[in-house]
Amino acid sequence: MGPLIIADIIIGSVCLTVALLHFVVFFRRQDLKANLFFAIMSMGAAGSALSEAWMYRATTVEAFSTAFKVQTTFQGLMWISLIWFIMVYTGMTRRLLAIALTAAYTLAVIINIISPFGIIYSKITALHSVSLPWGEHITYATGTANPLRFIADIAWLFLLYLTIESCVRLYRHGQKRRAIILCSSILLFLGLAYLHATMMDLGIVGPPGIISFGFIGLILVMSTSFVEELVRASVLSREVKAKEQTLRDERERTEIILSALNTGLALINPDMTVVWVNETIRSMLPWDDPVGKKCYAFSENRTEPCEGCGAIQAFTEGHVHETERLNSVNGRWLHIVSLPIKDETGRVVNVLESTTDITERKQAEIARDGAMKELEVLKSRLEEENIYLREEIQSSHGFTEIIGESNVLLYVLSKVKQVADTDATVLVHGETGVGKELISRAIHRFSNRSEKSFIKVNCSALPSNLVESELFGHEEGAFTGATRLRKGRFELADGGSLFMDEVSELPPEVQAKLLRVLQDGEFERVGSSHTLKSNVRVIAATNRKLSEEVAAGRFRADLFYRLNVYPITVPPLRNRRGDIPLLVQHFVSEIAARVGKTIDQISPHVMEQLTTYDWPGNVRELKNVLERSVITSQDTVLRLPQAIQDDAVQPSSDSTDSWESLDEVQRRYVLKVLQKTKGQIEGPGGAAEILQLKPSTLRSRLQKLGIRGKNR
Repeated sequence: MGPLIIADIIIGSVCLTVALLHFVVFFRRQDLKANLFFAIMSMGAAGSALSEAWMYRATTVEAFSTAFKVQTTFQGLMWISLIWFIMVYTGMTRRLLAIALTAAYTLAVIINIISPFGIIYSKITALHSVSLPWGEHITYATGTANPLRFIADIAWLFLLYLTIESCVRLYRHGQKRRAIILCSSILLFLGLAYLHATMMDLGIVGPPGIISFGFIGLILVMSTSFVEELVRASVLSREVKAKEQTLRDERERTEIILSALNTGLALINPDMTVVWVNETIRSMLPWDDPVGKKCYAFSENRTEPCEGCGAIQAFTEGHVHETERLNSVNGRWLHIVSLPIKDETGRVVNVLESTTDITERKQAEIARDGAMKELEVLKSRLEEENIYLREEIQSSHGFTEIIGESNVLLYVLSKVKQVADTDATVLVHGETGVGKELISRAIHRFSNRSEKSFIKVNCSALPSNLVESELFGHEEGAFTGATRLRKGRFELADGGSLFMDEVSELPPEVQAKLLRVLQDGEFERVGSSHTLKSNVRVIAATNRKLSEEVAAGRFRADLFYRLNVYPITVPPLRNRRGDIPLLVQHFVSEIAARVGKTIDQISPHVMEQLTTYDWPGNVRELKNVLERSVITSQDTVLRLPQAIQDDAVQPSSDSTDSWESLDEVQRRYVLKVLQKTKGQIEGPGGAAEILQLKPSTLRSRLQKLGIRGKNR
């Protein structure tokens, strides 16, 4: 026998010895499955090496073919066991890939067995005696390659992928040393050996093959690594035993401490038997020591588990369970926490229950909940009363945004309610600032279109050349600057209401198009010949008399008649002076909240000044004056700035809109004199001297006119 044959026999013997050692390790520790697959792989390597020695000494084609098929069969066993060794050793979870590789190698082994010349050759044509450099002669065959050998080659490539991915996963999980040893060993020893064997089978290089040397290298390196791990495990085992003894000592000390706690503790095993309790539990229970009994002893029913038992749920669900329970035996409330104790596999082996007496806390919570329910009832009642009072205070006529209760205003609102449910066109008349838009919004809100859009357009604010585009829209390129299609207000208000303020300012050409919309509901965009339809309710407003505009030729008569279907005239503020105090209170509260001030007092003198003024700018002017007053007031009392008193809030004596009675004229004049004398009636410079009246006569006149003065 030459050195190569001797080396194969030695390699086979070493591999067989390693296999037996790892079988022994597995039989003693059957949880070490990696050792089992490593032992099978070593057995395959031993068979491959010994059959290789037989193959090199064959003298006939039949003997060589038999030895070669035996060797490749053992190698298939090696590859299969290597796959599962890698999976178990690295903790890889790609089982489908491992199963697929196992199936491929199994198929290759079956083909190798049933084929006459194995999976490598489809036919062996001749045997050759090869002389090695050291003079040893071995037998080697030549022939045609088996086309099915690609199964093993492809499986080898996927095995390399599985090896690299497994080692990378192992490396990322912190086991860097294991990953480096395994990956480098397989790639270095088996990779080079498999590549050399493939090149030798293809006739690129000559024999002998180094596959057996590759496996012996892998086996020796991995066996050394296993030995080191076993040594470390042995050392760790001794350390664990020492720590277990320390833990037992600490447990005994802990049990002594726990027994002294006010919290009751009990340890329960999986069959619901109590194995340990501290003294607190014994003091809580009215019966004998529960150790050795079922944990049902904690409840009044001592034969069946109570509903929602925390220990049972902790065992079955594996998580902490908390419950509060009233013990009907002694009437005490208990807070019970069931803590599952798990082993290294995650199985619940015991449950530790802590029981705390929470009777005092529970009684306090019950009392608190009762008080909270009473408060909720009172709160609900107060909210209902507050809502009712707020609605009563806010408005008695249902129009929350419109402030006032004068007869003239109520008459206007009654007309709003009459026309709101219809689709009739409404024309709202009124001076500037009287609230024509609010009236129009009220018509929309009380109509069946309230869920749709309320679109407004101020006809006087639009340039004459853009009015038509704003109302009806325009097409892209209709005029200079029309860079895109734009929908008009009539399209946007489809299904809703369109409020046209200052409708008298519309240009004549737009008036004609508006008339068509009102008659037929049809219009065209600027620059388009396509007719569009729109279901829009038009509410127009103006501060001019349209009949005069028609007479002057500035407004189309037919459009006027179309708009004037249901006219509503909003009265000026001077014709509803009784609403001024309500408006003042409303605006002062709103403005003060907006500017961050508190104004809670309005003197009768200031209110009288505001009430007697004619307000040519109507509600808008009143609001502006009040905003200036709130801003300039230094405390919680509303004060009118002197400029306002002189310029804005003086009664108008030149009004030609309405005639006043003699008493009203006298009242305004006397107020002007009292303002000048700062309320002084008697004495030099007093009001009586200026009016050339006796003080007693002036006082009588003041009482008749409802004016209060002071004497100095």
